[in-house]
Amino acid sequence: MKKISIAFISLIATSAMANTTVVNFDDLSGAGTLANGYGGINWNSNFSYYDYAQFPYTPASGLERAYAINYGNPTFSFATPVAFDGMDFAGYDIFGPVAYEMYLGASLVATSGPLLESSTPTWLGSGYSGQVDSVKLIGNPFYSVMDNVTYRGSAVPGPAAVLPMLGGLIAIARKRRK
Repeated sequence: MKKISIAFISLIATSAMANTTVVNFDDLSGAGTLANGYGGINWNSNFSYYDYAQFPYTPASGLERAYAINYGNPTFSFATPVAFDGMDFAGYDIFGPVAYEMYLGASLVATSGPLLESSTPTWLGSGYSGQVDSVKLIGNPFYSVMDNVTYRGSAVPGPAAVLPMLGGLIAIARKRRK
């Protein structure tokens, strides 16, 4: 039974890791507005990308990175709730820190800590494992770029996903006993 418990925990951990999405913009070239649906995210005409060198806006991977083009706390959203892990930021530190708020529906569910940017891309994790459907940049995100926007398809495996796995493990245990 101990082996089955370990297998069950491994299966859940593997399924959680398997649906992690990292949007690094590396498949884009040139410059332009991010289209809704790119990377599984609705960018709501609030973000653009570019791929040329510009200090201190250093990408974390490749040459491409995204930035906010609309003032007023730009927001991006997801078609269905996700677990939002965070993203890398780089930019000027003289304009104050950047942070973001996470929402589920119209309710604020969490806020990241503040990050004072530099030319070195720095990860700003969400610190929240629950579900969100939109992320709003706050502080002064207009002198920042972002990269490696990371999220998981669901915050916690729901009963619909766990019950079949549990049923399969019980069937294996019964078969081993016979």
